[in-house]
Amino acid sequence: MRHELANTLMVDGNNTQAAALAAALLVGVRDGLTDETREDFRGSGLAHLLAISGLHVGLVGGLIFFWVRLGLACWPRAALNWNIKTIAGIAGMLTALGYMAMAGLTIPTIRAALMLSSIFVAFMLGRVRQGLRLLSLVAAGMLLVWPPLVVSPSFQLSFAATLALLLWAAREYQPRSRIPLVQMSDYLYAVWATSVVAGLATLPLAAWHFQQISLAGLLINLPAVPLTGLFVLPFGAVHLISTSLGFGEWTWWLARAPLEWLLWMAKFGADLPFGDMHAPAWSLW
Repeated sequence: MRHELANTLMVDGNNTQAAALAAALLVGVRDGLTDETREDFRGSGLAHLLAISGLHVGLVGGLIFFWVRLGLACWPRAALNWNIKTIAGIAGMLTALGYMAMAGLTIPTIRAALMLSSIFVAFMLGRVRQGLRLLSLVAAGMLLVWPPLVVSPSFQLSFAATLALLLWAAREYQPRSRIPLVQMSDYLYAVWATSVVAGLATLPLAAWHFQQISLAGLLINLPAVPLTGLFVLPFGAVHLISTSLGFGEWTWWLARAPLEWLLWMAKFGADLPFGDMHAPAWSLW
């Protein structure tokens, strides 16, 4: 199914790299991306956006949870007689798991979907949600099913970045105010800080496995992550839904511009002097 959707996205987008990027970001099919585009994303430190993970799964599951709960809250009979929090949580969890299956069951996607599902379950039960505990349970569960994952670069990079972000979020970042301008500055700081934290956490692993490191992500992620979260993925989701209904060519104009901006940012970051640097191979010690 996802390959059929990817082919339709490519046709609607005239087989451009923007359409190929939409297929990679939304359904996890990267076949249409050229080697140059892949190198641009890797060299600019934006390769994490190509892996369907927490940003993608969280946005999809979270939006379904929000809209289902809002819709039921606007219906007096449901709001007064039903447990709408549980219903919305089940809807968000099933959406996250369904998106995981559609995206190809990659390690970052499985990790994100299982963690989000655990959060929904804890939320429905009214239990305190401990991010580190959930991450440990998900990692242990995946390793029990398939122990060789422990030496997989994807497993190590995904869980190292998530662990570092959870530790940082628990100890460092606290919202300061409800004033919109202050909230916006907090958001931009959080985007930059998460880029630094995740980048530093995965830097040794990237140097070990691939002999390549990029520091451009510390700069490029600041505009690229909000662009992806606020425009690329939402507009892309609208286009994906309309594509599955047969009129995707009408909504391509909405999704195309943010995708082209993201491609330009990746190219700009990869061309920076510190965008793509070689790291010598490490010894076994």
